[in-house]
Amino acid sequence: MSSHTVIENIAGASVPVLDALDDGESVSAATQCFLRAIHFKEERVSRSSRPADLPTAQQTPLRRLPSRIGIKCKRNISFVDAREISAVEAQANYVLVRHKTANVMVRESISAMAEKLKPFGLVRIHRSYLVNVAFVEEIKALASGEYSLRIRGGHRYTVSRKYKNNLRFLADVWCGVNTGLFA
Repeated sequence: MSSHTVIENIAGASVPVLDALDDGESVSAATQCFLRAIHFKEERVSRSSRPADLPTAQQTPLRRLPSRIGIKCKRNISFVDAREISAVEAQANYVLVRHKTANVMVRESISAMAEKLKPFGLVRIHRSYLVNVAFVEEIKALASGEYSLRIRGGHRYTVSRKYKNNLRFLADVWCGVNTGLFA
């Protein structure tokens, strides 16, 4: 059963925007189409009771995927914009989340944080560090085969040889860089 058919069955109606999935669109596009299908179903259910002046599903813009994440620290849960996290540092059984507004200690492994924050642009550069690709300003090669990475705000991190292949995610286009950098 194709994804097109599955979403038609969930919505209970034919949804023309789902044709994009057949063309190999991304998971994000699939999510957007799924949200559109649910919107269509909600519109069908409430059509009879809806006043004429309210917008229909076709007029309502698609909802974007959330970028806020909840971070539990002691007895509080703080909600932060994941795109504003500059780095995550492992510290024993905790991780230090460096956010634009504050630094927060969270009892979580660096591996679990890497999986959760990957969709928001954070990449692993060391067994103890994740950095947000949007915050990286400079990379320097070191004699040891490792790299030094500087992010906005002046913090420097070492990119270990094991994770140097993840540096290719820092830019879409590389100018003046030989392909041996990531070999």
